[in-house]
Amino acid sequence: MKTLSPKLKKIVLTGVLLLSQLNQAATFIQAEETPYKYIKATEIVNDRYIFEECHGNREELKCRNLFSDYRTFARSDIKKMADMNGRHALYAAGADVAILAVSAYLGLIIGAKATAAYYIGTGVSLDGGVAAVGGFFFGVPSGTAVGTTFAAGLDELDPFVHRDMSIALERVIGVADSDDLDDVEARQIDEGMIVEIEDINFEQLKNKIKTQLEDID
Repeated sequence: MKTLSPKLKKIVLTGVLLLSQLNQAATFIQAEETPYKYIKATEIVNDRYIFEECHGNREELKCRNLFSDYRTFARSDIKKMADMNGRHALYAAGADVAILAVSAYLGLIIGAKATAAYYIGTGVSLDGGVAAVGGFFFGVPSGTAVGTTFAAGLDELDPFVHRDMSIALERVIGVADSDDLDDVEARQIDEGMIVEIEDINFEQLKNKIKTQLEDID
C-alpha cells in the first residue's frame, strides 16, 4: 500500500485519473440490496489502483476516493484480497455445514448461528465451524456483546458474499474467470463492468472493502 501526500499529489492523481479513464475500464462493485451506489475500482498507472465510493445514475455518477489520504493499491494487494476472500468462502461454507448439522439435531438453528456470530465478532477463527459449534455446546456470554455481533456474524457466515467479493476483486485486476463472472450478477457496460455482491447492503460492502484494504500489509 502506498499513501500519497496531500494537495499537490491529490491534484496530480486527479489529472492522472482523468487521463487514465479514457483508456482504462473500471469495475463497479455493487451491493445487491442497495441500488445506485457502487465501489468503483480503477487502474490509474503502473499497476496501481484507486477505490472510490460512487452514487447516482451512471451518466451522472458522483465519486470520491474511499480514503481521505488518496491511497493507491498495487495489483498484488488486490490479488491478496481476492485470495483471502476465496479462503473465507471455504471457511464459511465449512462453518455452515457444521452449524446446520448441530442445529438439525438440536432444532436450534438461530441459537447455533448466534453463537457462531459471537465468536466471529470476538475475532476467533471458525476454522471450519469447530469454534462456533464448540461454543454452542459450552455456552456463550449473553447481552450486548452478542447482539452487536449477530448481524455482522451472519454476513461472515455467508460463503456467497466472500465468493462474490473474490470474483469482483479478480475482475478489478483482469484475472477473473469468465465462468465465474457468468456465475455472479456481472454485466458489461460502456465504462467497464458491474459486479453485484449478493445479500448485503452498500454500507456492509463499503466497510468490508475498506477494512480489508486497510489491513493490507
